[in-house]
Amino acid sequence: WLAPDALTRLVAALCAAPRAVAAAGPCALAGRVLRPSGGDLLDALLRRNRFANAGHLLIRRAAAIEAGPFCPGLAYGEDCDYLIRLALLGPFAVARGKAPVLHVRVRPGGACYRLATDPAAFAACLDTIFANPALLSRLGPTRLASLRLRAEAESHWVIGRELIRHGKCHAGRDWLH
Repeated sequence: WLAPDALTRLVAALCAAPRAVAAAGPCALAGRVLRPSGGDLLDALLRRNRFANAGHLLIRRAAAIEAGPFCPGLAYGEDCDYLIRLALLGPFAVARGKAPVLHVRVRPGGACYRLATDPAAFAACLDTIFANPALLSRLGPTRLASLRLRAEAESHWVIGRELIRHGKCHAGRDWLH
């Protein structure tokens, strides 16, 4: 759920940063608060998704249109792919204040919770992201390959962590190794 002042804070952040394509605010998730970074987030997002979901972002309409729609073929990571396409367009602003603008509930039966242990879901997401020709053009083949390896390592860590949370400790440790 959004905090009562979420939109006010996010709009203020966008107004203060006219070149920003989106504004992000803190997000409460699983007992911790994620604090977003601002500026050029492309490299950071290619290494690891910095957002719980797109719910704690306010995106400029023109940027949303230019980034295009969410990829319908992705069951997991579609928001990460979309945010990377946004990051190709420009910097992100950060809403003032430490209080979360979004509170996320994680349930064991939820799709995110379930798909975070599925290596095929991660692979499809990474394949979609790293096939984007705009990334190759901006970063070059060597840097893009390096970032892909880092993203794959991060996905292994997430799969291992989630398997352990699901009580599949042996399988989780295998992914972590």
